[in-house]
Amino acid sequence: MTYGEVAKVLNLNPRIIGFAMKANLLPIYIPCHRVVGKNDIGGFSGGIKWKKFLLELEKKYIR
Repeated sequence: MTYGEVAKVLNLNPRIIGFAMKANLLPIYIPCHRVVGKNDIGGFSGGIKWKKFLLELEKKYIR
């Protein structure tokens, strides 16, 4: 889902979703890396390299 899609479901501004994702202290257990931007991958508190790594890892092993 994109930040906008999550925001629409929750009736919130997409920026609030981004702030909430950034504040996530357990990003592996609460998988905020799965939320992406409308036009790009979006951010990740662990860094873009980790976000890309986690998304690619899930593509290989999680269906």
